[in-house]
Amino acid sequence: MYQFIAGMAGLLLLAGAASAAEHEIKVLNQGKAGKMVFEPALLRVAVGDSVIFKMVDPHHFVGSVRNMTPPGAQPLRGEASKDYKVTLTVPGIYGYECFVHIHTYGMAGIIVVGNDTSNLAAVRAALAQTPERERVQLEALLKQLGG
Repeated sequence: MYQFIAGMAGLLLLAGAASAAEHEIKVLNQGKAGKMVFEPALLRVAVGDSVIFKMVDPHHFVGSVRNMTPPGAQPLRGEASKDYKVTLTVPGIYGYECFVHIHTYGMAGIIVVGNDTSNLAAVRAALAQTPERERVQLEALLKQLGG
């Protein structure tokens, strides 16, 4: 009986892992929306999905916008000029940026995990601390969310 229960638990874990999807955000010097962009800049994923920041062009460094991660989530932090993969297990809104190009180009984006916008007020409060071009970009993306 124990083996049966353990086997069923293992199958449920595998089923959950198998249903997780992998998404790609391209990190570009030039894209459809202009210079120094993420494509897509706004992405919705399910809890447990993975996101790969694909460095199509070099000299980018992806990480979280300060105070724009859901409570309990680890901030995003890739390495300069390297692809970065993260599995998102905490629902909410994640603001991300290219640390190199936030001031001159406002290079930033948003990921919404689990269709959960419960940290929207905190994200809006954090906008006041961002550089102007980044703030404009993030505000436009939040409008697309209805926030």
